[in-house]
Amino acid sequence: MRKTTYFNQLDATVMKKLGVDKLIDPVVIKLVHVRFDPDNPSQPLIPVYKRIPNKDIIIVDGVSYDIAAIASVSQDNASLYEIGFWKDEGGFKRLNPRNARDKDLLEFLLISNYNASNPYRDPNIQPLFEVFRPEEKAKQRVADRMQKIEAITLAASMSEEELREFAASVGWNEAEDVFVLKDQVLTWCEKDPNGFIEAQSSRSRYVLATLKRAESRNIVAKNAMENAWYWGASQQVMCTLPRSSTKDMYQLFVDWYMSEDRAVRVFQELESIVYGRSHVSKAPSVKEEVEEESSPQSKRRRAKASE
Repeated sequence: MRKTTYFNQLDATVMKKLGVDKLIDPVVIKLVHVRFDPDNPSQPLIPVYKRIPNKDIIIVDGVSYDIAAIASVSQDNASLYEIGFWKDEGGFKRLNPRNARDKDLLEFLLISNYNASNPYRDPNIQPLFEVFRPEEKAKQRVADRMQKIEAITLAASMSEEELREFAASVGWNEAEDVFVLKDQVLTWCEKDPNGFIEAQSSRSRYVLATLKRAESRNIVAKNAMENAWYWGASQQVMCTLPRSSTKDMYQLFVDWYMSEDRAVRVFQELESIVYGRSHVSKAPSVKEEVEEESSPQSKRRRAKASE
């Protein structure tokens, strides 16, 4: 980029971070939010000429830079390019970085806040254009659809017992009609398939659901004053938890289970009462425990091993 004392004071490191240090292949830029004439689908509903700002302020790693599409410099005075999209070109602009003028324009346009494709752009600024990569958008749409299919397939295969267990773990009323619960689950799949998949497969979700079920059946009870859980029948302390200003006693129990070896054994006892002995999670083997010690994620692995 051409520089002046005021504009484009970006060094090579910043240019590399922004991804404009090695421009080789032609790039197609297009206007965003372009609608087409319903009576003539080949004609975009855009002005005859759409002007794009040729100056901007960007922030990289907390440092602000004044940038501009500089065409020439004379005694530190900059002459700027006029940038715009013509309607008869369909709102597209093809720029080849092997051409000096196109390279100047590309470097400016790619790092501008008006570029919707710029990952470092200011989200408060309304984007005007984007890099046209139809194959990437198609790939993302396919990935999104496949994830939604995976989530819906997972939800459709859940038994009534699994549905009610899931409902309890996420704070829904597990006593609702099964079709109401199924509808809630499928709605979640449609809106946030990844969130549903993570929630459904989470070990902590299962632990939380089991605890809430045990509490609803008076198998266990919480004592907020002592920050402890008690066995309902014997009134003996099941566990005493550290206090937290940001987590309730349910989440603290889950954290305890995920971090303490003793908690796994206590939870297995709780499972046997709630679900029956045949439902108790498999305890981790000695080999698994040794492997977990060498892993920075040993707590999580132990939790998975006990499923």
